Amino acid sequence: MEHVLLLVFLGTAVFMFVESFTFGDRAAAFPRFTAGATIVGATLLLLRSYLPWPLSKLVQDTEGAFEETTSIDEVDAETPVDEPATDAAELPAIRTDEPNVESEIRYVELGPIWMHGALFIGILTVLFVVVSYLIGMLWTAPLFVAGYLAALRRSWYATVGLALLAFGAAYGFVAVLGIGIDSGALVDLGGLLW
Repeated sequence: MEHVLLLVFLGTAVFMFVESFTFGDRAAAFPRFTAGATIVGATLLLLRSYLPWPLSKLVQDTEGAFEETTSIDEVDAETPVDEPATDAAELPAIRTDEPNVESEIRYVELGPIWMHGALFIGILTVLFVVVSYLIGMLWTAPLFVAGYLAALRRSWYATVGLALLAFGAAYGFVAVLGIGIDSGALVDLGGLLW
């Protein structure tokens, strides 16, 4: 499911990057930058098992990804050459790329339905894109923030506050950059703002 979600992100980012060339220079800057960062990030995550070790360490779910790393040459330099290691405790640790089988799997409880967390995010992402297209992203953003936080059973004041913050951020794009995300293909709610 993670690969499907990453492919959806990658496809959407490529589409957004290509379509940003139809905007004016000022309005295209943010979508182009966001799409470019999403393309790079999704590609790195999709290809993480094929990346060289220092780069793969940055995109894997491990603690200390940005801590200092030790190269193989440094490990070889620290190992005494004249005395071979005989005890298993003296040997350097072998790095494997196998996922931790004991990792925690998160589920979301939606009333009587239990859903895997990645599936829930994937469905929510697809719904967000479709509903944004239909009624406009300005109105969709606070609805989906509120729905997501309600599904996670967050407090009502955090849900309302973050939904208002999402509306404010989306409204900033309408007011400052003049991007028309206040109306969709079915409904034109842009007149409610002015």
